[in-house]
Amino acid sequence: NGDALSIEQRAASEVTGVAGSFGAVQWAPQEAQVYNPAFDVTPASLISGWVLDTGVVTSDEVAKGKFA
Repeated sequence: NGDALSIEQRAASEVTGVAGSFGAVQWAPQEAQVYNPAFDVTPASLISGWVLDTGVVTSDEVAKGKFA
């Protein structure tokens, strides 16, 4: 389980708008509350496969040592 992990909170601006050479556009209201964790912890029982650039690897393949 991921209880011992410290999950970094990312900047609200990453999901409330965008900025680039064209300027800045904000689509969320200034007062919008944002929860933007850098990652989440998904229980292994909910994962059925991993999508890789070489294809999909299933949980069964991992259990049989595909990545060993």
